[in-house]
Amino acid sequence: NAQMGLEGAQAAIDVMRNPPEKPKEERPAPRRSMKADTTRQEVLSPVIDGYQRDLSAYFLAQRGALNGAWKAMPSDEAERILERAIEIITAKRWRERIARISRLPIETGLTLGASEAARTLGVSVTFSIPASEAALAQVTNHLDRLGVGIQNTTVDDVKSAITDVLRQGGDNVALRGRLDELFDGYQDWRLDRISRTEVTSAYNLGAIGQYRDVGVQTVKVSDGDIDDPCAQANGAIWTLDEAEA
Repeated sequence: NAQMGLEGAQAAIDVMRNPPEKPKEERPAPRRSMKADTTRQEVLSPVIDGYQRDLSAYFLAQRGALNGAWKAMPSDEAERILERAIEIITAKRWRERIARISRLPIETGLTLGASEAARTLGVSVTFSIPASEAALAQVTNHLDRLGVGIQNTTVDDVKSAITDVLRQGGDNVALRGRLDELFDGYQDWRLDRISRTEVTSAYNLGAIGQYRDVGVQTVKVSDGDIDDPCAQANGAIWTLDEAEA
């Protein structure tokens, strides 16, 4: 399935780069320009969508585990409630699950980034999974950091929610309602943030790895102007180490 996914994504790139010829009278006027970021997002969109669905199931499962824990626990045991919540969220099974559902989209993003960089340079892809040990190490390190980051954010959010309810004298019903509200919010924004950030980051890391393999020294940053940090970086010339960081 992973190989078929990569082949399908590569086929999408090929079609966009070399669209079939249309009869002369049907061919639209040529576009004067195309933003690189638009093409990148089009290529990554199916990967991001699939990753969002898996993340949704992940957070729904965590939500169910937390809600199930409160049913038999008195709401006046504030310290125990917090302890139990942290025990649930930091359980090994959740770290293993987030690594499992994140590996394929991150590997796919990295391989697509390396493939596009190789195409730009006119060389064969070398920074790819599983051929390159450096690429495998890059994915492993990325998954480790991702698991810790997601876990820490969830712990902080849940602790804050529980503390607010207990401070107001809320019972188990209020506690479950507040957690439902929190995880409903994750569906609205956190799934999108995680999936787009991680897959796009992996794509960039794949491109940088491929550039490094063939001796490229610097890259020109394309980061848009949605905020000041992006605008300041946009168009800058960076070393590969700077871009990777």
